[in-house]
Amino acid sequence: MRLTIDPLTDETNSELRRAVDGTPSVELTDSPADSLTIRGDDAGVTQLERTLWTRELSAREHGQDSLADADRTARECLRAAR
Repeated sequence: MRLTIDPLTDETNSELRRAVDGTPSVELTDSPADSLTIRGDDAGVTQLERTLWTRELSAREHGQDSLADADRTARECLRAAR
């Protein structure tokens, strides 16, 4: 599976990149400057969505609303690209 997600704010882009780095069965591939292209199997993309959701909840718990919003936006963009 190959998903292109665009356009992203800098913060959302950063959060999605961090989540991809922590998910072994997905990877970033070459993509235009204002978007990200993710490659991985269905299970890996599902795991990436869960990772972003967990990061969002953790950020909210610690009062980091901006970070939580970026994680939520990244997760929503990922779902929309599927």
